[in-house]
Amino acid sequence: MSTLFSPDSKFLQRFLSSGGYYKEGIDGDVGPKTLEALGKFEADTQRVTDELGSFDKRTEASIRTMLVPTQHKAREFMKNATQAGLSQGLTVRILSGTRTFAQQAELFEKHQHGGPLAASPGHSNHNFGIAWDVGVFNEKGDYIDDFIDKKMMTSKAVDAEYKKVGAYGKALDLFWGGDWSDPDYPHFQMRDNNELASIRDAFTAGEAIV
Repeated sequence: MSTLFSPDSKFLQRFLSSGGYYKEGIDGDVGPKTLEALGKFEADTQRVTDELGSFDKRTEASIRTMLVPTQHKAREFMKNATQAGLSQGLTVRILSGTRTFAQQAELFEKHQHGGPLAASPGHSNHNFGIAWDVGVFNEKGDYIDDFIDKKMMTSKAVDAEYKKVGAYGKALDLFWGGDWSDPDYPHFQMRDNNELASIRDAFTAGEAIV
């Protein structure tokens, strides 16, 4: 049976535990207690969706992997993203949400052989249900970062659009990767990076982090 974060059932239990849904031991056994907790999580996910609206397919798939307080903030972000003041015809989508430690390890390994650096497992807030990445698209659905390769927009022009989104996210009290010494313009999270160790410890223990 396929469930959220399948086949990493221990990650699922830690995620549900840190969200306050699962009270049993982290044993990787997706039994009745885990499924009951998952059902409650999914019910709250639907409640937030009904309250704040749904979006494109990829955004929806990403948001539904986040802890419920993060979902609420992400939907608030998306609902009013037009207030970011993007150039005409450009819109925002959420491209990724929570990653398991195994998924983070795959990304880390991939990026050791070219491309931008990726955090190792347990060292990204994507691993704890409190972060997401966005993409900016034109009215045809083209990802504007690709425009650099096609020489349709300069790197500076693309960065300027992400900086508008970043400023908007910060106005919602989100932490923005564009403020880092090695900027990550598409990235937003609920807590600061200087809290990462305590967040990781709490998540591993199944304790609340947002």
